[in-house]
Amino acid sequence: MNTNAANLIIQIIGLLVSISGFIAVVISLRQVKRSLEAATYSRLYDELHEIHRVFIDFPAMRPCFYHNEIITKNSELYNRARAIAEMYLDIFEHIYMQRSYLPKNVISGWDKYIHHMCSNSIFLKDYLLENTDLIHPSELQIMIKKILSEGQNSA
Repeated sequence: MNTNAANLIIQIIGLLVSISGFIAVVISLRQVKRSLEAATYSRLYDELHEIHRVFIDFPAMRPCFYHNEIITKNSELYNRARAIAEMYLDIFEHIYMQRSYLPKNVISGWDKYIHHMCSNSIFLKDYLLENTDLIHPSELQIMIKKILSEGQNSA
């Protein structure tokens, strides 16, 4: 075998090894992306389950968020309700901060959830109106302001 043929074979083998390595990297990156999406999704549900745990531990609080039971500032439940509203806001912020790690179909589901909670819970709506400037990131602030203004326009 002459030198040119041997060099050509070596170059072809090198090219095949490079292509195989590139394919392995692409497959690995896809697996990492899926793993990151799953971990993010799981973490968001863990946070939501914390709120559900609060409602299990303090069932008197659930009607305030799901059945529009009024809790006045003089009520002994008021501060607990505000803490729960703050937990919701924390979850909404986390959802927005993790958007780039979630599949698009999952993002739309979380957006619907945020819209539903902000539209249907009078206590949460009032809390968000009082604390709009504390909402970050700004995209979430814009979304919540829009939802809250829709509620005021229909009232």
